[in-house]
Amino acid sequence: MKLLIEIPPEFEQDFNDNKFEDCFQRLLYDTWDRLTHSENILNAGRYEIETLEMFIKAFKNATEVQLYKHIDSNLKVPNKLLEH
Repeated sequence: MKLLIEIPPEFEQDFNDNKFEDCFQRLLYDTWDRLTHSENILNAGRYEIETLEMFIKAFKNATEVQLYKHIDSNLKVPNKLLEH
């Protein structure tokens, strides 16, 4: 399944700078560390909370994108992307 999500403008630079991966790595580390060591040292903070809230909203409003291999005989364009 392919999804189309909308990233709010205030997160666009974070997406371009690949900060989402850093965010998810910190959350993964905190979760794994909590399960294995039960220590109170956390790597995640306010940024991770804001990023997760944004993704929850983005996924809630996401739409499925259908890809069709379609040849438009008038335009001669193969593999046209159609969205519904």
